[in-house]
Formats: sequence, structure tokens, C-alpha cells
Amino acid sequence: VHIDGNWSEQLAAHRRLNLIVYLNPKWKPEWGGDLIFYDDSAKNPVQRIEPKAGRVVIFETHDFTYHGYPDPIECPLDEARTSIILYYYTSAA
Repeated sequence: VHIDGNWSEQLAAHRRLNLIVYLNPKWKPEWGGDLIFYDDSAKNPVQRIEPKAGRVVIFETHDFTYHGYPDPIECPLDEARTSIILYYYTSAA
């Protein structure tokens, strides 16, 4: 469980949004890998999202956007939880 850094020194900009597109067409729920969002204490799950192929998740990034997939993923060795992740930044000015 973690929060993403929301400041880029290189860009001098704040990361505001994350967009994830899942790409794993053969994924099975029993393999785990759900994206889980937590409350501000980072202890209590509030939302669980299965990584279904084609699913798009967009969420705000700030100092209390705790998320992750803390349980081990248990997929076969020839499978992977794959995604494309994009970030939206805004200028510091």
C-alpha cells in the first residue's frame, strides 16, 4: 500500500490524475491483483477493482490516495498482470 509522488522536479508540475488501462485478457479473479484503495489512514480498504482486460481506472493523486495490491499475485508463470499507466500533470504556476 502506497501513495504516488505527486510532484515532478523535472517537469516542475503536480501529478493530478492517474489512468490505468488493464491489458490482461486471460486474467482470472482467483489470481488476485485487484487494485485496492484505502481510507486516509491507509488501513481500511474502501474500494477494490478487478484488473479485467479493457477496464480503465482514473483516480486523483494526492497525499492521501493510498492504494496498491498488497496480497501476492498468484497467476501462472506464463501470465502477468499488465497495464498501461498514464499521468496527468498541471503546472506549478
